[in-house]
Amino acid sequence: SGLMSIYKLRKERAQVQADSFYCHLFGHKQEITDICVCLSYSTMATTSQDGLLIVWDTNKLSYVNSIQLKSQSIYKVSISETTNDIAFISNAPNKLNFYTGNCEFIGDKDSLSDEPMAENVNMKSLCFSNAPEGLSVNVIAVGLSNGRIRMYSTWDLTLLREFSINYDTTTTIGCIISLTFTKDCKRLYASDTYARIYILEAFNSSSSLNKSQQMLQSSSAAQSNSNTSGFLTNLVCFT
Repeated sequence: SGLMSIYKLRKERAQVQADSFYCHLFGHKQEITDICVCLSYSTMATTSQDGLLIVWDTNKLSYVNSIQLKSQSIYKVSISETTNDIAFISNAPNKLNFYTGNCEFIGDKDSLSDEPMAENVNMKSLCFSNAPEGLSVNVIAVGLSNGRIRMYSTWDLTLLREFSINYDTTTTIGCIISLTFTKDCKRLYASDTYARIYILEAFNSSSSLNKSQQMLQSSSAAQSNSNTSGFLTNLVCFT
């Protein structure tokens, strides 16, 4: 219906439970498709099927600003913890949209603009990296329907990299439906439509190299101690 209900939470032992109803937030008139909260700036973005995005103040629980797209739906939204910028995915056509925290337009990216020969490649999920501004260039990671992941620069939406999850040759990677970075940005978590979660890290990171060496050693030992080929655990990496 578009109605949002706010509840107070309380902690009992190791569980968090809803304590009491607090208030309603009115603004959307159609089904809400996504909610994203930014702790650093105390803001929340909600989106609905009629192409409306609303920014709320989580301290005052009040309306701040909104974005209205015509004849489109918005179904994924993310807020940068470092700049409060807003990115969301819309359809008709399928696009990555980029706005400031004050709902001022920065730019957009069509799903096929970087792969014009492809067909039926849609953006399905996204998230911001949260590395310290000034020391690094943050990215918007976008999950695609073909199982690949793209990284766009938050400066000008330039495509910095596109990669696939190298799990094994027999496993089909489904549509990437969710993405999130760890707080230190050293790992990227991704999930697909086959109910799998992947943990990705830089191929040349110290932990990745150590795991690779350990797996190779265990595989060699298994092959030498048996007549069957040893099992090598798969490590998901991106470069």
